[in-house]
Amino acid sequence: MAYTGFDPILGVVNFTDIDPVGPGPFSLVGSVTGAGRQSFYLEEIRGYDGNLGGGTFQYVRFGATLTAGQVVQLSSALTNGQVVVSAILWTGTAVSGQPIGVVLAGGATGQWGWVQVQGNAIVAVSGSPTANGPVYWQANGVVSSTVVASKQLVNSQFATTNNVTIGSGASAVAIGAGFAIVTLNRPYGQGAIT
Repeated sequence: MAYTGFDPILGVVNFTDIDPVGPGPFSLVGSVTGAGRQSFYLEEIRGYDGNLGGGTFQYVRFGATLTAGQVVQLSSALTNGQVVVSAILWTGTAVSGQPIGVVLAGGATGQWGWVQVQGNAIVAVSGSPTANGPVYWQANGVVSSTVVASKQLVNSQFATTNNVTIGSGASAVAIGAGFAIVTLNRPYGQGAIT
C-alpha cells in the first residue's frame, strides 16, 4: 500500500521520501547546494497504488513537523522576493478557501516531501465517518464527519469509515484506528458564502 509514480525527468518516485535540503533550483539561493533532485517546488506528478487507484501529488516545503495522514493547508508567504508555499496543519480557519492536501510521510520543519491533492488518501480522522459522507475539520490536521459550520473540506468525501483493511490475502493492510480513506479532488477549506 504505497503510491509510486514515474516522471520522465525524475524516474520512479517514492512519495514517502523526505528531502532535508529541497529541490535543486529552489535551494541554490545564497550558495546553499541543492539535494540533486531535479524536481521543482510545487511540482505535480501522478502516481498509482494497486488498492487505492491513481492520485496526484505536489512537492512542497514543510512549514511544521508533520506526520503521515495529517491534513495540511498550503499557506503562501513572500520571503526574500520569492513566493514560498508551505504545508502546515489545517487549522480549520472558517471560510479560508485555502488549498488542502494530505501528507504522505512525516518530516520536520524546513524539509521537503509530497502531499496528495487528488485520489484516495489515507487520512487522520476523529470518530467513525460514513462512506460517501462529507468531510469537516475536527482538530488541527484531523477531519471528521461531524458538521462544523464554515469548516467543510470542499471537493472531498469519505470513501470508508476508520480502521479498515485494504487489499486482500498476503497483501492486505489494515490502515489502523484513527485513519480512514478520503477521496480528494483538489480540496480546499470552505470559502466565504454569499
